[in-house]
Amino acid sequence: MVIFNPAVLSNTGSPTRLAASFASTDECSENMKVSLQQALKRLPGEATDTYPAGAPFVTMMAGGSMSVEVFAPKGQDRQQPHAQDELYFIHCGTARLLIGSQRFDCASGDAFFVAAGLEHRFEDFSDDFVTWVVFYGPQGGEG
Repeated sequence: MVIFNPAVLSNTGSPTRLAASFASTDECSENMKVSLQQALKRLPGEATDTYPAGAPFVTMMAGGSMSVEVFAPKGQDRQQPHAQDELYFIHCGTARLLIGSQRFDCASGDAFFVAAGLEHRFEDFSDDFVTWVVFYGPQGGEG
């Protein structure tokens, strides 16, 4: 995970990296880049009560109130409503996304907004389904 604070700037005006924790130095560049390939190497994550076969998500970057994850569910999406607003950017595969009482078809290139606290989950996703997730803003959402 890369942690940075955009408010702390170097002499060149770019964000200063405060901490980084990657498997190798090749996985982090000075421009704060992360890749899907890096994320997929780290999936599944550690087993939990909710995900006994390993968590289908990994945090790849975080700073301030923002974090970026890659989410690649297998079997069933067991996520619960989150405390922050979130954006999904579908990378590959297909699915249906339930947001509240509405269902949306998902495919590569689609983007979705889910407000904090709103029930949502992916259904009927293909085996190759992968999405980027950006959590941001205050707990409870931006209102």
